[in-house]
Amino acid sequence: MNSLSRLAPSVVPLALPWVFLACSVPVDDSKYQVVETPPPPDDPDDRVVSAFASGSDSCEMCLRKSCTHAIEPCVDTPACAEFSECVQNEGNPAAQARCSSQEENVTLETVAAFGGVRTCWAVSCKAACDVGKNWSCLGRYDETQPPRSSAFVRQSFTNLCNGQAVRDAAVQYCDPFSNCEPRVFTDASGSYTFEVPTPGSGALVGWRGYRWVGGGGLGLYYRLQRNLPILSDLVESTSLVALDCADNYTHELGSTDDSEDPIDWMKTMAVQIFDCQTTGADGAVLKVTTAPDAKIRYAVTLGAEVLYERDESKASGEGLALVANLPEGEHEFAAYESVSGEFIGAGSAYIGAGVLNIFSIFPEVRSMPSPPTK
Repeated sequence: MNSLSRLAPSVVPLALPWVFLACSVPVDDSKYQVVETPPPPDDPDDRVVSAFASGSDSCEMCLRKSCTHAIEPCVDTPACAEFSECVQNEGNPAAQARCSSQEENVTLETVAAFGGVRTCWAVSCKAACDVGKNWSCLGRYDETQPPRSSAFVRQSFTNLCNGQAVRDAAVQYCDPFSNCEPRVFTDASGSYTFEVPTPGSGALVGWRGYRWVGGGGLGLYYRLQRNLPILSDLVESTSLVALDCADNYTHELGSTDDSEDPIDWMKTMAVQIFDCQTTGADGAVLKVTTAPDAKIRYAVTLGAEVLYERDESKASGEGLALVANLPEGEHEFAAYESVSGEFIGAGSAYIGAGVLNIFSIFPEVRSMPSPPTK
């Protein structure tokens, strides 16, 4: 879920030493009671809530109060409860592909219903469920294979300026070598569905590349890119800024800077950083290794208003950072967890004239040295 792109905890076994104690006196077992671990809930509604609450009473209370409208469709969708349990338990960017392989009844509709619950959990219950702060998968999860030879992507676009669906927008999928598929167009709801190849072997596993989006009253082109491949069915909801109001969202970038240097928003890049549960990150820092002097501000949302800070990403801004005044050309981006300095993910994106970029960074399997100092 992105902010400009509105746009699945990992179980890590602990190696505990076994300690054998010799007891030389009888134990009076009448003073002790064996407490059994309660079995998992059988009711689908409870299973979905339990999967997202992860044992938190405050989170469960919020889900039952604020997310019934999303939980009920999940309960009514085949395999959604099982998929929710699997993805939330895995807690890493490979979870959806791995869980799709385990649950043969998982379809695009399953992913969409699961996504509806996750969106409510991440937005309406952000504070109660402590969303955006899970870094348990960093360097602790394995790569996975695509469950099928192709995947469906369903994406809907909203104009951030007026909240309306972006109709008749043209979307084009291009591979890393800029070989592009024929365009598809969004419908009256601002949505489209496209099938992409997801090879399981060779140099490129899964679908890798970028998406062009234009038309639909946007007034300019967007290039959407991510650091990880698409491995399985994906459902996204993306908000885009139209040309006629783009200045409204970048003006504050300049006012937070001490210098009088002008901000060229046409050379601004939006980078969204995600935590292990693929929700907007709280506590990540971004480095532009190709432009160390670039202006980086992290978005913080306050209702409809967007504020910018200097230090690190915030869950309230859905992990969004804006980078301004980038020279035209290819740039390298890397994200790190702000407390430990652990590497999250990295990638490169091209900054060109008349194109706005959205780059999504998810936690990667590989590790990387500590961030460079300026």
